[in-house]
Amino acid sequence: MRPFAGAVFLVRQSSVDRAPRLSRDINGYSVALRMAIYSASLVSKHADRLPQDTLTEIIYLISITAELATDQLDVLTENKLFASTLDPDAVAGVREFASTGIQKCFSNIIPGAKEWREGFGAGNQNKFSAVVHGLVSKLVQASAGTTSIAFYSARVLSHLLSNLVEEHGWQNTAGEDWLSKLDILKTSTTNIFGAIAILTGLQDTLRTSKSVNNLCNRLISDAAGASAQSEKTLGMLVLLNSCLAVYDEDDLPVAQNRLVFAVKQILSWTESLATDNYLSSEVCRALQILLPAIKSVYGSYWETSLAFCVAIWKSSENASSLDRRLAVIGMSLKLFSNLQNLQDVNDDLEDALTKYGESLSEGLIALLKLPRPKITQPLDFVDDLLSRQVRKIPLSHIKDLEEFYPLVASDVLTIQSAAFDVLHRAIPAQQEQISLDVLLEKKGMLGIFYFSD
Repeated sequence: MRPFAGAVFLVRQSSVDRAPRLSRDINGYSVALRMAIYSASLVSKHADRLPQDTLTEIIYLISITAELATDQLDVLTENKLFASTLDPDAVAGVREFASTGIQKCFSNIIPGAKEWREGFGAGNQNKFSAVVHGLVSKLVQASAGTTSIAFYSARVLSHLLSNLVEEHGWQNTAGEDWLSKLDILKTSTTNIFGAIAILTGLQDTLRTSKSVNNLCNRLISDAAGASAQSEKTLGMLVLLNSCLAVYDEDDLPVAQNRLVFAVKQILSWTESLATDNYLSSEVCRALQILLPAIKSVYGSYWETSLAFCVAIWKSSENASSLDRRLAVIGMSLKLFSNLQNLQDVNDDLEDALTKYGESLSEGLIALLKLPRPKITQPLDFVDDLLSRQVRKIPLSHIKDLEEFYPLVASDVLTIQSAAFDVLHRAIPAQQEQISLDVLLEKKGMLGIFYFSD
């Protein structure tokens, strides 16, 4: 899920064989979750009474716990921070903590942290600036590496930076100095999660940043010479996608010819990537921005991109469920949607859409029929994209209406709705054709009788 998206692919699993058995309260909450809920309430009411270092550490732990709880809610896993996602009361309490509770925790701290980048000052007047400065520094350090704690620390940092800029704004000169001192916005960074957190947290405010401009240009150059077989390519693409998200397609700070070279190289990988989940997902995400940025350029890029979407969907037909291919299917659907909705496109894209029209429709229908074992937030996101595309399928591409009837009984509302919409369009058209055929047949029979007489 955005904004972090493919960054999760970079996490390396720990070598722990089996998770420890957790003690739980009557609601199924683990000790860690119960302590976090209590601590968040404490901080929201008495943040000014806690020592600076203690407050920084407590907020760090509360925030990490909230991120873990959010993930468990989104993907419906069992026996993690809380026991079961099937208990509505327990789930409601966790949602309250992960949203409102965290907001209350920061409600006094962030408004009082105007000098958060510097963190200077003594006494209570600038205490919160010092706390947030220390928290940001701790999160940047904790984001280094590829462990799960580094990933979640970076997510906390991203949200924190976003809230700070929303509250206090972003001063370009002072901000640029701060970014330079961090020294992690570079292609050789060893803190890729920290870099992604800064790019996703500050996003639009970084459009005029020289550091981000340089990073974007260097990553585009790296992509133009990269190989799909290199271990560094996935990390490079994840960082590139976070960098591209700072800009709109019309204001990428990269010369168009360099964008074309990068697109050409990335598309050269696609013949062997259809069954891949991680790198293919990031390729699709990059193309969502890079292709519109070169929409006036003629070439085989458009046909190759659509063929890649078809190959991804076709290779997913035999998946035991949509979950196994969720990331790449979601990003390929988004890529197809972006290409389909492009304005002022060149003839090559229009020709490619016509050429692959039936294959694309067949792939969409195949995805619609895949089993869905449980309904999660990421799956909802993908099904929403899919159902919108299915509704656009031309009736001439639908060969067999019978495959849509079982889908009307699906447990997923979006799948039900999409299947019903197809049938609602197709059945009257089919009835009209049958009536026309019968009428023509009768006229033909009358003609035969007339001439026989």
